[in-house]
Amino acid sequence: MQSDLVTYLASDNYIIVNKTIIKAFGMNEAVLLGELCSEYKYWEKENKLVEGMFFSTIENIEENTGLTAHEQRQAIKSLENAGILSTCLKGVPARKYFKLDLEPVIKILITSNEKFSHLDIKKVQPRNNKNNNKEKESLSKDKDNQVETLLKDYHEFCFNLPKVRALTDKRRKAIQNILKKHAEEEVVECFKIANESSFLTGDNDRGWKADLDFLLREDKFVNILEGKYGGKKRLKSVAKDTEHLSLAPRADKEKGEVYEKF
Repeated sequence: MQSDLVTYLASDNYIIVNKTIIKAFGMNEAVLLGELCSEYKYWEKENKLVEGMFFSTIENIEENTGLTAHEQRQAIKSLENAGILSTCLKGVPARKYFKLDLEPVIKILITSNEKFSHLDIKKVQPRNNKNNNKEKESLSKDKDNQVETLLKDYHEFCFNLPKVRALTDKRRKAIQNILKKHAEEEVVECFKIANESSFLTGDNDRGWKADLDFLLREDKFVNILEGKYGGKKRLKSVAKDTEHLSLAPRADKEKGEVYEKF
């Protein structure tokens, strides 16, 4: 019985992870890279790659690897920093597309193990071709569409917050940066939470309201998703517990960001 179970665990429903990749980039990064390579092969077989890219979802990757959304974000960031992976949002509704660059991986495998010494980087690595300009133009259009979609989402879900009157270059860049790190679903979730927060919608000692610029700040964005600005009950509870203190804005980590100076 035990022998049969060991055989099952060793040969079925498993994830292949390269030990060299684990040492070089980390366990979660190795698991994610293996999953993305599998998905690349699937889309390639189906002849549905889009300029060498393929799309996947947080839910799909979590189901296949067990990696949570947070672990995925961290692993994606690490692989992007290593030059192995690049991501972008394409289409409406926006989907996250991945593009693999295996040259850094191949170099590590070649130097760490003789059995990979025969690999030719030029043959394994996707080649640049005449479609590069078209790809850049396509990516540029997709980025513009992403910006417009996010603005529509903001006005739809943040009706209790100030409207955006002008799309400045700074805002455009902030939108593109937040979409590189977070899926559109997370952005919409952040907007919904912010719109329902008493504190962020003006129920504070100054009548201050959060705006798009505030929501797009990475630290504030994550804090909102994690519920650190809470709702009406939380705000009243904090006010009651601190009524003997000065209400002047101040940085007090123990009392939370309700008293942060913006």
